[in-house]
Amino acid sequence: MDERFDLIEEKLEELATKLEEISCKVDSVSSDIETDVENAVESAISDLSCDLEGTVEDALSNVNVGQSPLITVFSQDKKFIIPAYAFEARRKKNGEEPYLIIAQASPSGNTRVVGRYDNKDAALSEMQKIFKAVYGGPKFYEIK
Repeated sequence: MDERFDLIEEKLEELATKLEEISCKVDSVSSDIETDVENAVESAISDLSCDLEGTVEDALSNVNVGQSPLITVFSQDKKFIIPAYAFEARRKKNGEEPYLIIAQASPSGNTRVVGRYDNKDAALSEMQKIFKAVYGGPKFYEIK
């Protein structure tokens, strides 16, 4: 009878060892699944974020596409007729003369030099004339 108990006890110990191994494997698989799910969620969120940014950029560019130019200008050198969405007077090189008038030639921000001036006063005087043309005159102006 002792022999049978010893055999049963041995089998129970083997079974306990196997159950312990199975428990460790389940814990490992569970951890792997948890890590895989976290990585998948992070990847999906990242992809969604990129898609959302692209959609917002597309929407903004579509809004700008419908924007009408402020005025159409004939460049000072008589080489360009440009629809203008904005104007800027600034120095060609920081701290040096001459001054430029630059027109934003598209809703997306492309620019073109439309006039060159010897000094700041001449450029700002021309900007005043452009302003008056945009807000009160015909929708075409010749840069002088």
